[in-house]
Amino acid sequence: MAPPKPQVKVPKAYLELLMEFWLYAWKVIYPARDFSQQEQEKAIVAIMAGVYDGFGQQRTPREWAEFQTRQLEKLDKAAKWYDLHPDAYRPDPFAIQVKGKGYFDKENLRGFRGLEAWMKKDEERRQLNRHAYDEARQEKQKRAETLLRRARRDFEKLRLGAKPRKEVAAMNTQMALFQYYRVVFDGFGKKWADKFYAQYLDQQAVDFKPPKYYRSRKSRRLAGEISEETVVYVESWMQHGDWYYSEV
Repeated sequence: MAPPKPQVKVPKAYLELLMEFWLYAWKVIYPARDFSQQEQEKAIVAIMAGVYDGFGQQRTPREWAEFQTRQLEKLDKAAKWYDLHPDAYRPDPFAIQVKGKGYFDKENLRGFRGLEAWMKKDEERRQLNRHAYDEARQEKQKRAETLLRRARRDFEKLRLGAKPRKEVAAMNTQMALFQYYRVVFDGFGKKWADKFYAQYLDQQAVDFKPPKYYRSRKSRRLAGEISEETVVYVESWMQHGDWYYSEV
């Protein structure tokens, strides 16, 4: 049966929104129901008042499109609930005996109108879960980065024969220390395990020597990488006049 047009006159653009909503509601909420033309008219009138507030609010075309999307999402949520509870009672779309008790009636806060609060509650819960996930992810990253730095230093100390940290004192060979950190970083997932392997190979390529900027000035000087410091005494008379450093 073709859906009827509501008796109340509305602009064509609004009528399209209204009919789209009703046909979708019929499909997902009342798939097993047959509605007469008169029943459809009652449903459409209830929807126009209860869902669209009689189209009394001023909205731009874009705002109406967003509003429509939101209402269809509510229908999807209700349909999913009914799919999970197939024996649940599905109220008629319009009031039958008691005014305001139809599923789409404005007065029925336990009907379609109640879905907005339900959806907002779910959205808030998802936002909290997302925030908690982001915090956990950041904490994991911070911990993994700290362990990468610690692993680098432990391999450098082992190479130099320096006193190890108490935690890794028993790993007195390169292979033992590697196996220890392999297990640690495998626990952080493939991303961080790969970072550890890459760092290990980079260190292995330079025989586990620390970068120059990590080494003390004394050790760098003994290795001939920097020259002895030269102290220059500046007399007071050297601070006057143009001399060599003046602009030409």
